Amino acid sequence: MAITRCDNCGSRVTVNKLEKIVLCETCDELFFQKIKEYIDKNKSASISELHRQLKIPIQVINKYVEDDRLFAPEDQERLKQEKEIIDNKEKKLQRNRETLKLLLESMDEDRKPTKTSSDSKMRFIDNNKKIR
Repeated sequence: MAITRCDNCGSRVTVNKLEKIVLCETCDELFFQKIKEYIDKNKSASISELHRQLKIPIQVINKYVEDDRLFAPEDQERLKQEKEIIDNKEKKLQRNRETLKLLLESMDEDRKPTKTSSDSKMRFIDNNKKIR
């Protein structure tokens, strides 16, 4: 752990590891909210556009992307496609589970012993005796 200064406001910050850019919680939240509001209005904003318009260091924006707090526009389409693939696989898996369950139930039904009448017994043939 180290004590350093926020690169934006200069307040003291305790960090676990030194990073290229250090922000206090207040500045971090302030930057994130600015970015979020801008993206809400400009859905296809790029990282460089965010940097130019909001005067937020690119390293901060990249850190949010790396920490999965933000997604670059090109990543959003890819994530949407991956989510659809996962959803389809989950649906297929659920159908397979249901099919397997029905198959196992039918196998259990086939394995149940059939009831026999009380007079039916197993008989052994003695080759020395004649069967009547």
